[in-house]
Amino acid sequence: MEVIHSWSCPRSLSTALMYSFAQRDDIEVLDEPLNASFLKATGADRPYRDEIFASMNLAKHRILGLPSELMSKGKHFILIRNPVHILPSFDKVIPLSFLDVGLADLVSIYSDLCQMGTPPPVIDADDLQRNPEATLRGLCHDLDIPFQASMLKWEAGPIPEDGVWASWWYKTVHESTGFSSPRKYPRVGAQDLI
Repeated sequence: MEVIHSWSCPRSLSTALMYSFAQRDDIEVLDEPLNASFLKATGADRPYRDEIFASMNLAKHRILGLPSELMSKGKHFILIRNPVHILPSFDKVIPLSFLDVGLADLVSIYSDLCQMGTPPPVIDADDLQRNPEATLRGLCHDLDIPFQASMLKWEAGPIPEDGVWASWWYKTVHESTGFSSPRKYPRVGAQDLI
């Protein structure tokens, strides 16, 4: 079985993208399989920390620097999102920290994959919201898998693959049935800050 690794920061529409891929008839999705390792390695506190450790086999999860075998196997892509959209969403659940937001980790993952000669496709969450079909078609092309129209819609509510943290983070995706239009934020120029 070939593995496709999806790398993103929290609150980047990654769960909606997981729901999209879960609609395919040829893919099995896993919800944040490195979450327990991240919590163990960093000591980051979460209200569901004990549940994660109880539900996951930590022997299978190691993250102190991603092992090269993880990076060298399978296909990879990166989902990015403007921090203007990430930060308020993240702060609704837990207090923000640079470590938790993970932007530096994405840069490292991208850099490592490029150095290995396998630069990953990068998709923008705004593009995914504005034109989900074109964005998913392009991603599928880059991953060398066929696009399936079923990826554009899903039933509202949780899916069996949701992690134990779903009740803290997935309210919006549980209410959704597909990708929604991006939220508009006013642009503030430097002259407005003076």
